[in-house]
Amino acid sequence: MLVEAHQGPSGVAPPHVPRRSCADGAARAAPPCSTEFPIPDDATMLLEISVVLQQLCDQNSDLRAKCPTIFDSVAKPTMSVHCYLIRIRRYTKFDSLCFLVALAYLRRLCEHHGPSFCPTHHNIHRLFITAVLVASKANDGAPHRLPSPALAARRPSRRS
Repeated sequence: MLVEAHQGPSGVAPPHVPRRSCADGAARAAPPCSTEFPIPDDATMLLEISVVLQQLCDQNSDLRAKCPTIFDSVAKPTMSVHCYLIRIRRYTKFDSLCFLVALAYLRRLCEHHGPSFCPTHHNIHRLFITAVLVASKANDGAPHRLPSPALAARRPSRRS
């Protein structure tokens, strides 16, 4: 016996009639929730972030000649941006949210401080490791040992 079947003239059910529970409404289809979206796994997220970073570098490829920065390397790094992000993830174990926040930091840096801070192929590795370290400090709240990011950012040595 449901409440709707036994309501009196005032619209209130008598106290002895059981009230409708949440399980009773399961037969009705719930409206779709527009805020739900699938969260990609770490590998997919890193790939998508690297594509965005690569596009930023491609757009800013001529800035190195106009506005060289202290972050610019002499030669274009041989390691791709995607491989570099995987390396950072492997050695630091930063949360994947830190990579998204670092991307937002780089976009803000470029928008608010002009072309001298925009990522190019010659500075993207150095700018991104700095941005992801700042993002991890801001988001995680837990201290990270500095040797981990330094190990991730270090280029392989030429020693045998």
